[in-house]
Amino acid sequence: MSQVDPNKFMLNNNLKNPSIFGAYNQQPTLRDVVLLILMVFFSTMASLIISSILPIYLIDELHFSAEQVGFVEGWAVWAAFMSKNITGMLSDKYQRRKVFIVSGTFLSIVSKGIFALTTGFVSVFAVKILDRIAKGLRSCLVDATIADAFPVSDKWCYFFYYIKYLFFMGGAICGGIVARSLLFGTGNRCKLVFLFALIPALIAYVCSTKISSDCCKSSKPNHADDGAVEKCISDVSTTTASKSFIGSAFSAALLKFYGIIFVLMFAKFSDSFLVMKARSLDLQVHEAPLFAIIFSISSFCGTLFSSVCVLKINRTRLLYSALFIQFFAHATAFFATSRETLMLSNVLFGLHLGIEQGALLAIISGLSNQQTRATTFSIYYAVTALGLLLSNLTAGKLNFLFESPSAAFLSGAIFCCFSLFLLRYFMRHNG
Repeated sequence: MSQVDPNKFMLNNNLKNPSIFGAYNQQPTLRDVVLLILMVFFSTMASLIISSILPIYLIDELHFSAEQVGFVEGWAVWAAFMSKNITGMLSDKYQRRKVFIVSGTFLSIVSKGIFALTTGFVSVFAVKILDRIAKGLRSCLVDATIADAFPVSDKWCYFFYYIKYLFFMGGAICGGIVARSLLFGTGNRCKLVFLFALIPALIAYVCSTKISSDCCKSSKPNHADDGAVEKCISDVSTTTASKSFIGSAFSAALLKFYGIIFVLMFAKFSDSFLVMKARSLDLQVHEAPLFAIIFSISSFCGTLFSSVCVLKINRTRLLYSALFIQFFAHATAFFATSRETLMLSNVLFGLHLGIEQGALLAIISGLSNQQTRATTFSIYYAVTALGLLLSNLTAGKLNFLFESPSAAFLSGAIFCCFSLFLLRYFMRHNG
């Protein structure tokens, strides 16, 4: 009687009956990508139900200062992106994806429930950090898994990044609408609204557990995109098996692009600063979710436009257009003297984000190697985190020092101009 290989038996058994953590080493399918996108939709909806009214809750009910808001938002962003960084490296090391995604959605349920129990600065800071860590656990690996599913047709990989972001914005729109409706229904009782966020968070968890695949090992590299960004970083070469694990994620091409991304992040900060400016212009509590709704709709439109253009237009041009729109958004917010003008700025910020995000992810995907893809994304998120942390801390400090909610937007406009200059400089001198 021949002996049975237990490893082979376990692998085949996993493929037929995947556990909650998925079948090991199985390439993601289109079904898995769809489930991930649905998970993103409901996770975003749950987050926006809370974040769309959180600034009002912090300022009006807990009496936070602008500096405290900047501190919480800055360190929360840092926690999220560092969580992505560590998760991505662990995922590549152990060749697992789903276990982290499921853990992140579960932890998100826990954090959403605790939000309603916050009473002061320490509790808000702790639960915000926990919630962002949960986001970090799942977000990086969603991007890596989409890239795993399309190892050959890069343009379709880019297309699905934009589709993912479309659903992300759709969830944000629904979350803002639900938050606004619940504020009316509960008489502006923010904590009851926070509890309702548990429902979409639970649905997101169910979607994550239904994913059948976990990770795909492959030596096939993703080829870089053909455009100005690739001219800027033309020294990129196909990563070979002889390269070290970390060295693949720190190639000369990626290091240059990481540097560009770091500077870009200084022109960004939390939308809480936009709500604070609107509050100074007599924004009512129940009107706060409108900013999140309009922002999400405009970002949705920007993403929809980009998803059509990404198959035909160079990603660098999309980045340039996004940065120009961002500059005008900061300028409009700085000079705004009415809520209507500030809402125009909000629309421009949404368009900018919708165009920019997919382009950045598409370029990172094109420059990454299959076996270190999650690590590459995690480093991208870590670089982004550092920039956003410093940006939020700076914005909060400027508003506090100048006692003006407009100071942050002047800083954003200056950094936006600097980012455009550096991006152009890199392309011109590395072409």
